[in-house]
Amino acid sequence: MGRRARDLPDWPCNMVEIVRELGMTDAAILSRFDRDAMLARIVAASSGRSALAKSATAAWPGQMRVDGNRYLRRLYLHGQHVSAPVRAVLDGANPRRPVDSVPGRGRYVTMLPLRTDRRIAGSLSFVSARRPGISRLRLYAHLARVASFIDELSQAAGECIGADERTRREAAAVLHGTHAALIALQHRLAEIRTALAPGRAAVMLDGVREELERIGERDIGGTSRLLYPLAIRMSLTAALKALTEQFRPRVKTALRIDAAVTDLDDPFRSRLPEGLRLTVYRAVESLLTRAAGRDPAPQPEVRLSCAAGPALVLTLSEGPGAARKRQTGAVHRWADLGSLLFRLHNGGASLTTSTTPGRRTTLSASFPLPLPQEARQHPSRRNPA
Repeated sequence: MGRRARDLPDWPCNMVEIVRELGMTDAAILSRFDRDAMLARIVAASSGRSALAKSATAAWPGQMRVDGNRYLRRLYLHGQHVSAPVRAVLDGANPRRPVDSVPGRGRYVTMLPLRTDRRIAGSLSFVSARRPGISRLRLYAHLARVASFIDELSQAAGECIGADERTRREAAAVLHGTHAALIALQHRLAEIRTALAPGRAAVMLDGVREELERIGERDIGGTSRLLYPLAIRMSLTAALKALTEQFRPRVKTALRIDAAVTDLDDPFRSRLPEGLRLTVYRAVESLLTRAAGRDPAPQPEVRLSCAAGPALVLTLSEGPGAARKRQTGAVHRWADLGSLLFRLHNGGASLTTSTTPGRRTTLSASFPLPLPQEARQHPSRRNPA
C-alpha cells in the first residue's frame, strides 16, 4: 500500500492561511473578480479549527454575481471595504433564500478590494465573531495590500510565461522556415550533381550537401524544437513521443497515453486547447531534463488519462532513488521544481503527490477540460474551421 495522496498546496492557499493567522480571524477567503461576467469567484479559503469557522467558510458560495448584490457592488465596482453580517451578504447574493437558512448567522465578514494595475482584481475577506474595530480594520487593510502585491507578482509571472512562449514560437517558426530552405537547397544541389560529370566537382558538391544536412538537422532543427515544439499545434501525443525519443538512450521513459486521451487529441480536430497541450509538454520536458542531469539517470514514468469532470490527468513519476537522500515526504521531493509547479498552477491544474514503499514519488496534475461546445473554440491548425 502506498502512502495516501496529499494535496500539494499552491501559493494562494498558503497565502490565505498565513493571512488568516496574522489577522487572528476565524476564516479568510481570497476571491477574483471577472468584470466582464460580473462574477466573483473563490480562489482559496482557510478556516480555523472551530466548527462555526469551518461551516461559515464551507457555506460561502464558490461564485456570486456582483451586479445583484449591493455589498459586492460597493466592494468590486466602487473599491470600498465592506463589513457586514455574513447573513446579510449571502442573503443579498440570493434574495430568494429564506433568512433563517443562511449560514454563518451571528458572524461578520469584512471584505477588502485587491487593487492591481489600477483595477480591482479581487477581494480578501475575513470572517470573525464580531464586527472588527478600527485597529483590526487597519490590520486587515495592511494584509490586503500585501495580498494585492503578491497577486500582482503572480499575474506578472504568468504573463511572462505567456510572453516567453510566444517569443519561442515565433523564433521556432523562423528557424523552421530556414530549415525548409536548406532542405530545398540540398535537393537543388543533388540535381546539379546529377547533371555534372563524375569528378572533383561532384565530390565537392557531396561535401556541401553533407554540411547543409548537418546544419539543418543538428543545429537549426534541434534548436527550433528546443525553443518551441511546433508539433504541439497538431497533436500532444506525437509531440510527447518525439520528446521522449530525444532523451534516449540517456533517459528511458515509460510513456502511457490512454485511448480516451488519444481520441481527444485528434490531430485533425483536437479537443485539447493548445495552451493545455503546451503546459503538459513543458511539464514532461522539465521531468526528462531533470532526469537526464542525474547519475545514474532514473527511469521516469509519464501517463495521460481522463477523469470525470471532464478532466485531463497528467501523472509524472521520477522513479526510485530520484530524490535526494536527506529529503523526506512527497512535497519536498518536488521542492526544486518551483517553476514547473507554478506553470501547472497557472494552467489551472489541481496538484496532488503520493509516495510508495519503493520510494517512487508521483505528481498528479488534473486539468479541467472545456465542454464539447467550448472545445470548438480551440480548433487544430490543420483544421481551423
